[in-house]
Amino acid sequence: QIRHGKVQVGLRPYRDNGVRLEHEKTSIDMNVVHCYGHSGAGVTLSWGCAKDVVDIAKTLLPPKSKRPDNLLEHEKLWRL
Repeated sequence: QIRHGKVQVGLRPYRDNGVRLEHEKTSIDMNVVHCYGHSGAGVTLSWGCAKDVVDIAKTLLPPKSKRPDNLLEHEKLWRL
Protein backbone atom coordinates (compact mmCIF):
# COMPACT_ATOMS: atom_id res chain seq x y z
CA GLN A 1 0.00 0.00 0.00
CA ILE A 2 1.13 3.53 -0.64
CA ARG A 3 0.59 4.36 3.04
CA HIS A 4 3.74 2.44 3.90
CA GLY A 5 5.62 3.13 0.67
CA LYS A 6 8.44 5.50 -0.02
CA VAL A 7 7.74 8.74 -1.84
CA GLN A 8 10.41 9.90 -4.25
CA VAL A 9 10.18 13.31 -5.88
CA GLY A 10 12.52 14.91 -8.35
CA LEU A 11 12.60 18.29 -10.00
CA ARG A 12 12.67 18.41 -13.77
CA PRO A 13 11.29 21.73 -14.92
CA TYR A 14 12.08 21.22 -18.62
CA ARG A 15 11.94 18.32 -21.08
CA ASP A 16 13.15 18.31 -24.67
CA ASN A 17 9.98 16.43 -25.70
CA GLY A 18 7.60 18.80 -23.90
CA VAL A 19 5.23 18.08 -21.02
CA ARG A 20 4.84 14.49 -19.90
CA LEU A 21 1.23 13.93 -18.89
CA GLU A 22 0.30 10.27 -18.87
CA HIS A 23 -0.52 7.20 -16.81
CA GLU A 24 2.03 4.45 -16.26
CA LYS A 25 1.55 1.04 -14.66
CA THR A 26 4.87 0.20 -13.00
CA SER A 27 6.56 -3.20 -12.85
CA ILE A 28 5.26 -3.60 -9.27
CA ASP A 29 1.66 -3.00 -10.42
CA MET A 30 1.48 0.57 -9.08
CA ASN A 31 -0.32 3.34 -10.96
CA VAL A 32 1.64 6.56 -11.51
CA VAL A 33 0.31 9.67 -13.22
CA HIS A 34 3.20 11.72 -14.60
CA CYS A 35 2.82 15.47 -14.99
CA TYR A 36 6.05 17.37 -15.41
CA GLY A 37 8.25 19.24 -17.85
CA HIS A 38 6.23 22.44 -18.06
CA SER A 39 9.30 24.70 -17.95
CA GLY A 40 8.47 28.41 -17.83
CA ALA A 41 4.84 27.74 -18.81
CA GLY A 42 4.09 25.85 -15.59
CA VAL A 43 1.86 28.54 -14.09
CA THR A 44 -0.08 28.91 -17.34
CA LEU A 45 -0.48 25.19 -18.00
CA SER A 46 -1.03 24.07 -14.40
CA TRP A 47 -4.82 24.50 -14.37
CA GLY A 48 -5.50 22.42 -17.44
CA CYS A 49 -2.88 19.82 -16.60
CA ALA A 50 -4.24 19.45 -13.06
CA LYS A 51 -7.70 18.75 -14.50
CA ASP A 52 -6.22 16.19 -16.89
CA VAL A 53 -4.44 14.47 -13.97
CA VAL A 54 -7.73 14.26 -12.05
CA ASP A 55 -9.51 12.87 -15.12
CA ILE A 56 -6.83 10.19 -15.51
CA ALA A 57 -6.89 9.36 -11.78
CA LYS A 58 -10.68 8.95 -11.86
CA THR A 59 -10.32 6.21 -14.49
CA LEU A 60 -8.00 4.33 -12.12
CA LEU A 61 -10.37 4.31 -9.14
CA PRO A 62 -12.24 1.11 -8.31
CA PRO A 63 -16.07 1.15 -8.45
CA LYS A 64 -17.60 3.13 -5.57
CA SER A 65 -18.97 -0.05 -4.01
CA LYS A 66 -15.41 -1.39 -3.64
CA ARG A 67 -13.65 1.75 -2.40
CA PRO A 68 -12.37 1.97 1.19
CA ASP A 69 -14.20 4.32 3.55
CA ASN A 70 -11.31 6.79 3.78
CA LEU A 71 -11.32 7.18 -0.01
CA LEU A 72 -15.05 7.89 0.04
CA GLU A 73 -14.43 10.68 2.57
CA HIS A 74 -11.85 12.25 0.25
CA GLU A 75 -14.35 12.08 -2.61
CA LYS A 76 -16.82 14.11 -0.56
CA LEU A 77 -14.16 16.75 0.14
CA TRP A 78 -13.05 17.01 -3.48
CA ARG A 79 -16.48 16.26 -5.03
CA LEU A 80 -15.08 13.56 -7.28
